[in-house]
Amino acid sequence: MPKGQPLLPGNSTMHQLELISVLMNPSVDDVTAIESPYAKQSMSNALGWRTYTHGWCMVCLVM
Repeated sequence: MPKGQPLLPGNSTMHQLELISVLMNPSVDDVTAIESPYAKQSMSNALGWRTYTHGWCMVCLVM
């Protein structure tokens, strides 16, 4: 999130989760860094806790 803004903003919570699941699954560290219980549960339900060992910082470095 450059400057605190989403790189690819969704038009709803579910749309944002769809974008995340298409681009890359978050790492365990990414998921545990989420403070909102609702957001954690939504991500867990949408992604089934599929995670990779690298986080979003790797995506930003590649871009």
